Amino acid sequence: MQILIKQYSPPLLLLVLLIGIWEAAVKLFETDTYILPAPSLIWEAFIEVLPSLPTHIETTMVEALAGLGLAIVIGPLLAILIFASGFLRRVLYPLLVVSQNIPVIVLAPILVI
Repeated sequence: MQILIKQYSPPLLLLVLLIGIWEAAVKLFETDTYILPAPSLIWEAFIEVLPSLPTHIETTMVEALAGLGLAIVIGPLLAILIFASGFLRRVLYPLLVVSQNIPVIVLAPILVI
């Protein structure tokens, strides 16, 4: 137990110190909350939305697992079709290669819309 305390207390103390500095800096410089909210405001917001989190987590998990299931089924089928058909290879393969060069962070908002 003492080994754990020795090992984890310095980073934990640093984390507490950094959060304290953050809180003090936000109050001292009167930073707008939309730019940098204080840790205390973040904690209050977390407590406020805590009851609704299980529902949102469940929805996200169901959608993620459904997407994974579709990818597991459609991906190999599409790969087999592209491999087997010269026409599909010529039509789809260049689009697939180009699509891999677009960062996910760019595609995410487009897919959400």
